Amino acid sequence: MFSLANKVAIITGASRGIGKVIAKVFANAKAHVVCVARTEDAIKSLAEEINSNGGSASFQACDISDGEAFSSLITGTAKEQGRLDVLVNNAGVTQD
Repeated sequence: MFSLANKVAIITGASRGIGKVIAKVFANAKAHVVCVARTEDAIKSLAEEINSNGGSASFQACDISDGEAFSSLITGTAKEQGRLDVLVNNAGVTQD
């Protein structure tokens, strides 16, 4: 396993699928994980699960298709956590 000790990572699309797994893997590698998705419920429960299993996580609802909101999220996280080391842009937008 690799170590992300003392690193801060934002994971977009963390409410399900690959993003959720990435968040758990990063937390197991000792990173503080900021779980991001459009709706708060799923990422709140993921952050609670990570924290209850000894990891470190927070959550932030954000629609990443809103550039200003996403920029604010990144700036706010860096300010709140004192740094930002990793950004995983996992969230996707599709048009059927």
